[in-house]
Amino acid sequence: MPTVFAAGATTIFGGSAISINDADISGLATLGTAPGTSIYRAKVDGAVVHSLYGPGYSLAASFPFPVTNSDSLSYAFLPGPAGVAIDIGIDHTFTLSPGDRATINSTFVIIPEPATLSLLAFGVVAIIRRKSR
Repeated sequence: MPTVFAAGATTIFGGSAISINDADISGLATLGTAPGTSIYRAKVDGAVVHSLYGPGYSLAASFPFPVTNSDSLSYAFLPGPAGVAIDIGIDHTFTLSPGDRATINSTFVIIPEPATLSLLAFGVVAIIRRKSR
């Protein structure tokens, strides 16, 4: 997604939830990483800044139960890239057994540090005002 940030430090957070379903009722559904990569890759200006579900990850759903299976991972308040960001996004790359269904819901957020400091300052001012009443 094209965007513009002011130069300076940033903080990143995000996460991903994966669900698979044995849609063809074959008895087994599998989802896994493609060779040498992660399923979730958060990118800024084309460079990966964080990944989830690394090489070797797999998720299976088998008959009789569970026909559906899910997993989720997240990260929060990690140092992000400094400088001006033009492009942010998430790449998903995975393998899925034929005839089966996968759903992936993901987020990736960059917070410019001046905004974080402003929120902190606002909170401190609110606490001081509340105590003085």
